[in-house]
Amino acid sequence: MQNTPTPHNGAKQGEIAQTVLMPGDPLRAKFIAETYLENPKCFNTVRNMLGYTGIYRGKPVSVMGSGMGMPSIGIYSYELFHFYGVENIIRIGTAGGIADQVQLRDLIAGIGACTDSNYAAQYRLPGAFAPTASFALLEKAVSAAGRKGVPIRVGNVLSSDLFYGDDEESLLKWKRMGVLAVEMEAAALYMRGSAAEHLLNAFIYCMLGYFNGRERTTFVMAQGLFTAFLVRIPLSYLLSRLPGAGMLTISMAIPATSEHQEAAEMFINFMCETDIGKANAEYIGYTTPMQDVWEVLDEDLKESEIAYPSEEKAAKEKVFTALSDDVNSELDVKWSEMKSYDEGGSSLLFLALLAAMVALACFNIWRKVRRRNRNQY
Repeated sequence: MQNTPTPHNGAKQGEIAQTVLMPGDPLRAKFIAETYLENPKCFNTVRNMLGYTGIYRGKPVSVMGSGMGMPSIGIYSYELFHFYGVENIIRIGTAGGIADQVQLRDLIAGIGACTDSNYAAQYRLPGAFAPTASFALLEKAVSAAGRKGVPIRVGNVLSSDLFYGDDEESLLKWKRMGVLAVEMEAAALYMRGSAAEHLLNAFIYCMLGYFNGRERTTFVMAQGLFTAFLVRIPLSYLLSRLPGAGMLTISMAIPATSEHQEAAEMFINFMCETDIGKANAEYIGYTTPMQDVWEVLDEDLKESEIAYPSEEKAAKEKVFTALSDDVNSELDVKWSEMKSYDEGGSSLLFLALLAAMVALACFNIWRKVRRRNRNQY
């Protein structure tokens, strides 16, 4: 990528893992790498902000210092997320206890980070933002601690810009609000991880392209709007009017504007692996369409005439219905009546609303292009 190396990070593409541990002290990063990682390799020495990548239990993991304070971790986390394809940044370090129940050497997981910083002003929000951790990561950390029998406290922390402050009562005020501890970086990291470009994957399925493309490229916006309003919605409507039409498909797909396409492809490939497909088939109980998975199934399941009938028996099969024929017939009648119900021209109303949405979308695109052209002069 043309943005790497950066003025702050000498790493080349591919030298940093998708998961990065980030203590404040670069020497602590060095200690962690040399103590816990296999074959650690240093990828950054710029400004002595040491960074290493190695193997931990068979998986690549990086560890890098962030420096002290929100401006510093803001720089490094931004570059890791935007330029190096990092997906997970886990801040590790020390904090000062505030709550009475917090004792020396207690382990704390910050689910949220209050702050006295003005760091969020850059997002120009109409109110106060509450920085929170990724629940998926937090849950895994808490679960891992539980499995190992390590006590862990989960709650709010305070990310402060001040190490030496004039207000001697400030920590008492945060204590009354239930804050567990004070440190200096988490809020900025949580805001960076919660920025719209990382958080927003889809608003509504048929609007996927538009909302993923917003503020990025006009082409992506136009493509999403075209497929949504001129293909998906009309096609869905027309098929809903046809007797016996069905639109159910069970599959896995990757949005064209996905920022983590490689990770999604890795997951799909993972699900198609023989041993994973076998475990999935046995756990869920679905039959598998993959021959290599079928070949490694338990003999009792593989030879089951119910799950995998012979071609001779399959030719004689009939559709099983849990409901009686009378009930199914009544449902078919009611469904047909509902699809054909039209009081006062609902079809015309639908077309009018569709035209209005298309017109509004086109107006927004035109306004965006006009504003961009105006800013060029």
